[in-house]
Amino acid sequence: PLYINQSDGITRIIKACETLENLHVYLRIHPFMAQKASNENLRYLLNLKSKNLTIIPPASKLSTYELVRNASKVITFGSTIGVEATYMGRPSILAAKTFYDALNIAYTPASHDELMALIRQNLEPKPKENALMYGYFWGTFGVKFEYYEPHDFDRGTFLGKKIEAELGLKYKLIQAVFHNKKMLPLSEKLRLRWRERVMNRYLG
Repeated sequence: PLYINQSDGITRIIKACETLENLHVYLRIHPFMAQKASNENLRYLLNLKSKNLTIIPPASKLSTYELVRNASKVITFGSTIGVEATYMGRPSILAAKTFYDALNIAYTPASHDELMALIRQNLEPKPKENALMYGYFWGTFGVKFEYYEPHDFDRGTFLGKKIEAELGLKYKLIQAVFHNKKMLPLSEKLRLRWRERVMNRYLG
């Protein structure tokens, strides 16, 4: 609800921070993106320029947790590091909707202006207990499979036998592209568009 997408949000936040004194932005690009050399989002982020910006590339050995411990505030778009920042006693700001936006784990501005106002303020971290509650849920939820071994959301094996949902031709084609390592750029675009549609349907 705040930005068109993550790249738009990062760009606007960095641009707005240029006018703030005694502030430096460290943009930590997720290590997973190091595996996607052809990803256009990665190229875009690596080319961002600002007088008070340091970009930490995905292949960097720098510890994200050490970065959090030395940061005055942590801004994420739904990454679990936003929860971990609260657990480590750092103020966490959430710039998008995610699983924990209603759990009082992070500050949840309703607009870009509100987010910038939070950046300018001295913030207290949210209660650590809320981060522990969220972590406990993900560590214990559900009943463990006894005979089924999942390989993906819709694929797996039952007693060693491969099973999958009965899919129509259209869905089979989409899945073939999603899981095709030779078509990573197209696969990534489709995956992001699918995720956006799901979130819009959920929020709408």
